[in-house]
Amino acid sequence: MKDTAEIDIRQLFRALIKRWRLLVGLSVLLALIGYGCAVLTYVPRYTSAATFVVSNKSQSSGGLDQITSADLSAASVLANTFKYILLSDETMRETIEEYNLPYSIEALRRNVTVTPITGTNILKMSVTTTDAQWSYNIAQKIIDKYPAVLKRTLKTASLEVLDSPMIAAAPDGNNDKFNYTAVGFLIGAAASVLYAFIREYYNNKIKTSADITGVLGARVVVSIPQVDKKKKKGIKLEALLMTNRHVGFSFVENYKALRIKIENMARKDGLKSFVVTSTLENEGKTTVAVNLAIALSQNGKSVLLVDADLRKPSVLKILSLSALQDGLMLNDVLSGKIPVEHAIIKTDRYGFDILPCTPSSGNSTELLSSAKMKEIVEAACEKYDFVILDTAPSALVADSMIMTAYADAVMMVVRQDFAPAAEIAREMQNLSENNAKFIGCVFNIVDFSEEGYRGRYDRYGRKYGQYAAAYGEESRQNEMVR
Repeated sequence: MKDTAEIDIRQLFRALIKRWRLLVGLSVLLALIGYGCAVLTYVPRYTSAATFVVSNKSQSSGGLDQITSADLSAASVLANTFKYILLSDETMRETIEEYNLPYSIEALRRNVTVTPITGTNILKMSVTTTDAQWSYNIAQKIIDKYPAVLKRTLKTASLEVLDSPMIAAAPDGNNDKFNYTAVGFLIGAAASVLYAFIREYYNNKIKTSADITGVLGARVVVSIPQVDKKKKKGIKLEALLMTNRHVGFSFVENYKALRIKIENMARKDGLKSFVVTSTLENEGKTTVAVNLAIALSQNGKSVLLVDADLRKPSVLKILSLSALQDGLMLNDVLSGKIPVEHAIIKTDRYGFDILPCTPSSGNSTELLSSAKMKEIVEAACEKYDFVILDTAPSALVADSMIMTAYADAVMMVVRQDFAPAAEIAREMQNLSENNAKFIGCVFNIVDFSEEGYRGRYDRYGRKYGQYAAAYGEESRQNEMVR
């Protein structure tokens, strides 16, 4: 098995699409938290502002009509100087003492901004505090105090009030709710993307058929598409069988392709008995085994499907034959209670025979490893064209390894993005140690959009839409005949 830790933008995008609920949920959650923080930490602030006109002596004595560009330039330079005059320690200290303000000199100075308006001799002062009256009092105190400071420090210039401060009627505008909400949303989205990237980067599961060949070094026998059971309103798909016309054209055709390959292997290598297993539970191995049996029987082959999953048998359930579970089973045959012929169920509807089993009480390994099981498989190969052995997941129990000792070949069902690649590779190695030939993997429940085939299959469906419809009608007729 080859190691891989590569990820491209398309993989990341698909990972985000898969986890869109996480992306949206986390983003909305953090946005709400941000909004809540803004609400809880909001403190209304009030601003009282005044504007001043800075002038030098020539302006003051000669009038506005005699203002020159040199005077304007000098006044603009003076405006920067006046910032420090207005915010002098003397003014700040007297303001604090007069109004008993809870500020230090530096803290009060930080609440006052003095800004020259570029290209003019106008100075704007803003005082912002948590109390409207405080803001007004501070601004007014600075206006009352600055002439005395100015007279002592800068006798060649004057500072006149253009707009007097007023008590703010309402709190200042506040964007914290929007800003906190937006930041929270962006953090949530970034965290979701990072999580998806990390999960995808360290995800060593099989995501494409290329991973089976490149990572596992195995052959892809066929890829079975994913079928959405809820896709069509009013249609209930309890089991995915190729005899059901609602499973889709490509689903049926891919099982026909699997049948062709199995038949070719049988002719070429003399293979008759096939173990169908998977690494983990819920990878769809039983569905693959049942549909393979259906496909082979539709082509006129005699098939025996053996449910050798004594831990969790499900063949009868998938075929809607659960009512027969109280009958004679493979367990009874292996225990020597009945001959195998008494346990085999003939299904006229599906065209193949079934040797079912019932859950074993902890001795499945002993039953399957008995000489009787080998005799059953050998006898079945004499009577039937094909014997399909559905076994328990190989990573959970040793049953599938036991069955490979009796079969001609084994195939591994690999569900897309499900089992770790290292675990699959280990089980493939284990299954290859017996006499059975490992013929490859059935890539199952595949989202063809991740394989890069969606566009191709969409065009295929449109081009052969009438044929697919005709095929569906033919399937219904065949089902009625059976």
